[in-house]
Amino acid sequence: MKNLLVKYDFEQIATLKEILRNESNYISLIIPTYNSEKTIHNCLKSITHLILPNDFSLNVFLLDGMSTDGTRKIILQHEKNKRRSDIKYFLIDNLKQDAGSARNLGIDLSTNYIAFTDSDC
Repeated sequence: MKNLLVKYDFEQIATLKEILRNESNYISLIIPTYNSEKTIHNCLKSITHLILPNDFSLNVFLLDGMSTDGTRKIILQHEKNKRRSDIKYFLIDNLKQDAGSARNLGIDLSTNYIAFTDSDC
């Protein structure tokens, strides 16, 4: 799978699930976001400092509640400037706009190991 940010909506979730089902040895990090422009940059920056187990990669699911501030722009800029090939970012629309729905959707996409954080980590 290409290592870049991809925006998914609910119609494309089934496709993403099929793609991810074929991967092994990855950790899913679920991050609900909504108007998080003041905190998301530091959160994403801290993720780049994570030390992963050998032969593991990290899938970061950013489940955005349709932010109206600069959250999405910051995520896209971070992806553009990232330097780690073992971390993949997925920007997913959370049309229900609440953290619980975002976490549940992230769990539904994940297999193997799951971790959670908030956008102000």
